[in-house]
Amino acid sequence: MTKNTFRLTVLVIFGVILASCCQENKVFLFNGDNLDNWTKHPSDTVTDMDEIFQARDGIIYISGVPNGYLLTKESYSNYKLHVEWRWPADPTNNGVLLHCQGIDQPFPHCIEAQLKHDNAGDFVLMHEGAGIKVGEDSYIIAPGERWAKGIKKPGDSSENPTGEWNVY
Repeated sequence: MTKNTFRLTVLVIFGVILASCCQENKVFLFNGDNLDNWTKHPSDTVTDMDEIFQARDGIIYISGVPNGYLLTKESYSNYKLHVEWRWPADPTNNGVLLHCQGIDQPFPHCIEAQLKHDNAGDFVLMHEGAGIKVGEDSYIIAPGERWAKGIKKPGDSSENPTGEWNVY
């Protein structure tokens, strides 16, 4: 693995858990071995997406070159999402896409839970109609507005230093 590839290995998810409100309905999205429960969507034409998205040693590695995203093959609603992630090298940008609608380039209509270094906890609304309520404030992308809108987290950052695991 080159230094750049390692540096761009930006998101490492360990034990991604999707659970409904009842513990007995817990669903593990990542099986720890492979990405069989996911579809891979690069932002550019790519011949080998396995170079971008890899699973090994119970961890999902994403090279970051080119950009892209993973989508679960199943749809979910009324859930609690638990994600553990870290920056193994120089921190950069990534996120968790929520409530994805359709497959658009470079990213789907969704709400991104931001993992970008120093911005973890922020949200990014993507595409017209995407909306969210944070505290007492509501945000939405109205017709004619830019395709993405950033929403700052209401509190201070709780992001851990490079190499340490974070919980979202």
